[in-house]
Amino acid sequence: MWFGKIDTKNKSSIHVANGSAIINALYARDQIVKANEREAKVWDLTPHNKVFYYSEDFPYSSVNALFYFISELIYKRSEKQREIVKAVKNNPDDTYEAIGKRFGYKSPKTSVSNHLYAANHELVSESEKSLIQLLDFHQKQLEQDK
Repeated sequence: MWFGKIDTKNKSSIHVANGSAIINALYARDQIVKANEREAKVWDLTPHNKVFYYSEDFPYSSVNALFYFISELIYKRSEKQREIVKAVKNNPDDTYEAIGKRFGYKSPKTSVSNHLYAANHELVSESEKSLIQLLDFHQKQLEQDK
């Protein structure tokens, strides 16, 4: 098992984070894929999702499945849906009416609601919470086993 560290200052953005931890993680994933491991190949189906989690310590496929599901829903959003979701997340105290007016909609509340529905916003939000709960659970289990 290889470890490492993230050397860049911005550790939360997958687009700019870099370091030995990331290089080692990618290398490990590639080794599993190259070894024709069915568990890894199934998650290597789309060019926009190259994330694969592996652990011998707990059922890792549940993490991969949930992450893949969330990623696919987000990837399929239109640009307008992304803008609406971002506006809702960045302005949690604003009503759909207020957000829709900023976008210039004639029926602001309905338009924002329709975009969020088409973007699977609620499903993605709840799935993200579920993934965090799952990871927290596994982290606690791993810490107890030490």
